[in-house]
Amino acid sequence: MQVDEAVPLTKRPAGWKLALNLALPVILLAVFAWQIHKSWPDIRDYNWALRWDLVALALVVLLINSALEVAIWNRTLAWFTDVLPFRLAVPVYIWSSLARYIPGKVASLVIRAGLAKEANRDIVPVLASSTVELALRTASGLFLFLVALLVWHISASTKMLAPALAVIPLVLICAHPKIMLPVMNWALVKIKQPTITHTLGYGEVLGIFAATVIRWAFYGFAFALLACAIYPTAADHIPVLIGTAAGSWAAGFVGMSPGGLGLAEWVQKVILQESLHFPLEVALVLPVLFRLGTLLAEGAWALVSVVLWRARA
Repeated sequence: MQVDEAVPLTKRPAGWKLALNLALPVILLAVFAWQIHKSWPDIRDYNWALRWDLVALALVVLLINSALEVAIWNRTLAWFTDVLPFRLAVPVYIWSSLARYIPGKVASLVIRAGLAKEANRDIVPVLASSTVELALRTASGLFLFLVALLVWHISASTKMLAPALAVIPLVLICAHPKIMLPVMNWALVKIKQPTITHTLGYGEVLGIFAATVIRWAFYGFAFALLACAIYPTAADHIPVLIGTAAGSWAAGFVGMSPGGLGLAEWVQKVILQESLHFPLEVALVLPVLFRLGTLLAEGAWALVSVVLWRARA
């Protein structure tokens, strides 16, 4: 599929939407910071015994997780155009992924499309693959979260379960090629762009869904390792911790918070404190450490991407 002209990516977001996207993480982070400040004497006096070997292992797992993310998106790209060599897929995906912290949920796609264009991939297939992969990523994260809560009989409020019960079937239905491709082609016709002619089976879609569930298991395992590094009793709850990490990311995305800031930490804190009965100090500190760990892993890949991108010629 060839696209000769640039496609208008987005409309300028409405002012109230931008304000909401800015206010939501600020409010949530402020509440989280207030809770940490209020509990600071207890946090300071808590008997912290950090296991650095588990921290290092968690970072290694997060690095592997990012590599799997790139590979899964690149495989989804094959549904619409030629895949990128991994050395180019890494900077295109990692750099654009870091842009998710910009409010509006648009910057990441814009940057990815621009970088992919420099790597000789047209905008339409890049946007199509990214949209589908993101939907499947969100649904698979909620699926793992739901399985963890139900199988291990963890109590959670209906407000937490309702999004998972609604989003998972909706995504899996809309991602069926007989629904997804006609809708995409209708939109492409409207903007006067070539339509998608690739034949896609539903098994391929379910394969990406399953692969993303496995990738979430790596992501969640890193969260569990960090939990064990600061609170050894966490080893009794590894499956639930894995599901919590995946579900909290998906909740942050569905909740429209840039990068999931605030919302992901809130979900983690609620499960840790109210469902697993972790000490409040651990429930407050662990989400902060995990956010730092994910940023360190992505930052390391971003530095590697500089070398890979410079050598692309």
